[in-house]
Amino acid sequence: MTAEEYAAAEHLALLKIDVDTELFRRAHQEYRGPEGWAQVQRHGGWMTQDELHAFLRDYNALLDSYSHAREDAPEGARPVSLRFYAVPDGVGEWNGEPTGP
Repeated sequence: MTAEEYAAAEHLALLKIDVDTELFRRAHQEYRGPEGWAQVQRHGGWMTQDELHAFLRDYNALLDSYSHAREDAPEGARPVSLRFYAVPDGVGEWNGEPTGP
């Protein structure tokens, strides 16, 4: 990747962060309980890196199972934006690897 391509990719990533942040805010603002369209969930636990990667594979399989292309969507389906983030809690360092501020 050239320096210009890298700069463009970095700029696009920053724009996506703004979009993702707005979606995060909307999910909280539009939450109407467990039966509403906007849903918010938080979870914390301990995982190995292999378990995290397996979880992400299963998560992607669930997305494939429950998502539809626009032309194949059933009656009543709406477009839904989903984001997944996994970040190790900041404990300074873990096995020689930095883990946050």
